Amino acid sequence: MTLDSKNIITKIQAFSLIELIIVIIVITLLSGAGFGVYSRYVQSSRDDRRMSDAITIQQALEDYRKSNINDSFPLAVTTLVPDFLQVVPQDPQTHSAYSLYYRPIPAAPVACTDSLVAPVIACTSYSFAVFLEASDHYLYLTPYTVDNFPNSVATPAL
Repeated sequence: MTLDSKNIITKIQAFSLIELIIVIIVITLLSGAGFGVYSRYVQSSRDDRRMSDAITIQQALEDYRKSNINDSFPLAVTTLVPDFLQVVPQDPQTHSAYSLYYRPIPAAPVACTDSLVAPVIACTSYSFAVFLEASDHYLYLTPYTVDNFPNSVATPAL
């Protein structure tokens, strides 16, 4: 018995078009979900950096006030460089200056003045906020007091 090549039917194994489309759809859905999670993770990590930088600026503001003869906060955050901050931190997303909100609050109902201007009107408080990307809100920080100073222990009055 001889085999004739014309009579042999060969069957080629392959994926159908439907199977390929289903696989492509599943891969697309999984990659879309993964990108969303990754995007939120990146936003969250940038917000962590913003919060850390905000606390660093806040501590520099407090150091400035403690070293100032008038017990006053600075008129601008840039005043903190180079004595209290090496550089003003930059936004981790744009790598430029933060769009932070800083406003010194005077003790009197007039504008604060620095120590070179007489009469000196001390900035006894401030409003400070930095924008958080993931929550789409501002993080507001207030001046330290005995009640909210980190790791502080209130001493009883004698």
